[in-house]
Amino acid sequence: MAWIPGYLQAMAAYLTNPNVSGMYGMWDSNIPGNKGFIPGEGGVDLGAPVGTPVYALADGPIIGAGYWNDSGHGVVTTRIQVPGAGTQDLYYQHITLDPSITQCSGGTCPGQTVTRGQKIGTVGPYGETEMGFNAQWGTIWGTNHPGPWIPDPRPWLAALMNGSAPLGSVNSNGTGGTDIISGGAGGTQVVGTNNLPDWAIKVGLFVFALTLTLLGIWLLFKQQIKAGANKAKNVALAVGSGGTDIAADKGAV
Repeated sequence: MAWIPGYLQAMAAYLTNPNVSGMYGMWDSNIPGNKGFIPGEGGVDLGAPVGTPVYALADGPIIGAGYWNDSGHGVVTTRIQVPGAGTQDLYYQHITLDPSITQCSGGTCPGQTVTRGQKIGTVGPYGETEMGFNAQWGTIWGTNHPGPWIPDPRPWLAALMNGSAPLGSVNSNGTGGTDIISGGAGGTQVVGTNNLPDWAIKVGLFVFALTLTLLGIWLLFKQQIKAGANKAKNVALAVGSGGTDIAADKGAV
């Protein structure tokens, strides 16, 4: 089973067929018909709608985070363990950083860590997320990398996407993500999806909270009306009882 967050849906076909085309990076930048050589291209570019949540693929400390050149060039770099490849530095690029991420560079990010499935940002205005390992650009991409700058990061990304969705994620697969079972002649079977954007979740929570508040006010108002009615009834009974006693006294006279 593989966990495929919404921003990595372009990897779904690759997981079932490593020879699939449609993605580009350093490994194929000079192939005719592709986008041609792109100076500074360092990983794989994966298209996704702007605003799609970007989730960390693995636990690890942040060694760089911030923006380069423009607001569409947000970067978060983490030091992680890649199954079968050991310690590596993974960067997420072209994202809008989540407010929980403090900008830092050059490996000076004390105390900042991420966990698998944690939201680190959203897909930026370029409509894609570039991901790669051990980029030698320094600053927000980190320094003193433990491994080489590999031209094709897809096999390592696939290794990180293996296994179940992170615990605690929405619908057990993370907002905007999909759990799939892949392989075999049956192809890919989608187990569950959830593509609600953050604003829809916030609106839903607001409506739910407002409904609870109005319900509480109504119940309180209803209780006060009932209490008022009981009080009026008791007063009426008391007045009636007083009148009966007076009549009785007059009769006795």
